[in-house]
Amino acid sequence: MVQLRTGFSYTAAGPLRKSCMFVIKYPSIGLFRHTVAAIRSACHHHAQPEPVLQFKGTVKLHGQNAGVVIERASGSSWTQSRETLLSPEETLNGFYLFEKTHPARKELFDTVSRLASDLPGSFICIYGEWCGGNMKKGVALQQLPKMFVIFGVCTVKPSTSAEQHSERHWFTENQMLELAQALAPISGGSLYVINSFPQWSVTIDFANPVPALEQIERWTLEVERECPFAAYFGKKGVGEGICWTCTTPWVVDPQRIRFKSKGPKHSDSSLNRKSAAVEPTNLDSIQAFASAVTTEHRMEKMLDNITLAGHPLQPESLPFFLRAVGTDVLKEEEDVLTASGLPKNQTMKAVNTIARNWFLTQCRTSSAP
Repeated sequence: MVQLRTGFSYTAAGPLRKSCMFVIKYPSIGLFRHTVAAIRSACHHHAQPEPVLQFKGTVKLHGQNAGVVIERASGSSWTQSRETLLSPEETLNGFYLFEKTHPARKELFDTVSRLASDLPGSFICIYGEWCGGNMKKGVALQQLPKMFVIFGVCTVKPSTSAEQHSERHWFTENQMLELAQALAPISGGSLYVINSFPQWSVTIDFANPVPALEQIERWTLEVERECPFAAYFGKKGVGEGICWTCTTPWVVDPQRIRFKSKGPKHSDSSLNRKSAAVEPTNLDSIQAFASAVTTEHRMEKMLDNITLAGHPLQPESLPFFLRAVGTDVLKEEEDVLTASGLPKNQTMKAVNTIARNWFLTQCRTSSAP
C-alpha cells in the first residue's frame, strides 16, 4: 500500500536569522485525508458541493529540501535548507558551494526573474530537491551524481512572524517548462526542472475519491518499484513516490492544494498504508497508536533533520530529536488521536518512549569501536 500525503501550502516564512536574510520555507505537505477534510470545510463555507478536481503528478525525489531566495529590490540572494540558512560552515552536503559556483547560476536567476516579472512580491523563491550521490541510501538516485532538481518557483511577500501567512504566487506549468527549456543546454548534468520528467494526470471526485486514489496507488507502487527519474539516466532502482498539484480553478487557489503519494518503503506511519485512506483510522489503544506512527522511516528522517540543523548524533541531542518526532507526529496524525479519543499527553509520552529508545540505541551503535 502507499502513503497518501497532502496539505494546503500556507506555511509562513521562517524566523529571522539576520537583519535581511531569513528562511522562507517551502510549504509543508500533510496527508490526503487532511485535504479531504479541508475541501469539505471549504465546500461548507462557500455552500458548494464537493468538487471534481484535476491533479498533475511529478516524480517525488528522495533527497534534501533546498532553496535559493532572491531579494528583488537589492538583487541579493541566499541559500537555505528547509529550516536554516546555509553558509560555508553549514553547507547542506555541499549545496551552498554548488549554488554559488554553478555555471548556469546567472541564467537561472535571469530566467526566473523574467518569468516572474508580472508576479507581485518582494522575493523570488526557487525550491528543489538536492539529491543523488551519498545523500540517501536505498534509492536509485544514489547511483546518480549530486544534482539540484527544481520543483517549484514562486514570488512571495513573507511575514517575519511564524504565526502569519505568506502571500505566494507560483509559476504555472508552462512557466516551469520554459525554465526547463532555458536551463537544458547549460545544466551541466546537475541542474534540472522536475516538470521535464514523467508526469501523471488524475481527476478526483471528492464526493467519491476512492477510484482515483486506487489509480494513484497503482502508479505510486510502480514508481517505488522502478524510479522513472533515475531510469531517464539509465539507472534502475527504488523510487519514492509522486507529488500531486491541483490544476483546476476553484474557490481555493489550486496551487495551494497538493498531496504526496508514497510507497510503503517510505511511509512514516503504518496507519497510512491502507488503500484510498479518506478518513482517519480509529485506534483502540495508546500503544497501538505509538507503535504505528513511530516508524523507522520517520525517526531516520527526523534524525537527518536535526543533524542538518547542527545537532550531532549524541545523547545531548535527544531533546531536539524528541521535539522533532513529536512535532511531525502531531502534524500528520493528530486527527487520528482525536478520532480515536486517545489522551494526547499520555499518547505522546508513549511516542517519546519509543523515539528515545531508538535514538539512544543509534548513539550507542555509532560510538561502538
